[in-house]
Order: sequence, then C-alpha cells, then structure tokens
Amino acid sequence: MPSLYLGVQVRWTSLAEGDRKRALIKSRFATRHYQMGFPVFPPETAVQAI
Repeated sequence: MPSLYLGVQVRWTSLAEGDRKRALIKSRFATRHYQMGFPVFPPETAVQAI
C-alpha cells in the first residue's frame, strides 16, 4: 500500500506546477516508489518479451 501511495504522489508531482512542483520533487517520490517495489519484483525475475 505505501508503494501505491508513492506512485500516486509521483503522478501528482508530474502534473504540478511552480513552487508546488519544486517542493514535491524534493521528496523524491519516484525513487522511493521504485525502491519499495524492487525487492518484490527484482529485474532478473521480470518477464521478458518474446
């Protein structure tokens, strides 16, 4: 669930403008979202395209 919240924050960050966007970027939501999901789906277990 926290990863989902961070994913939504990433989306809001991309849609924000001005000072609000600068403040959201400092929170590094995208990095934290990726780091939370990484142990669940590491790259070597990802399904490869045929």
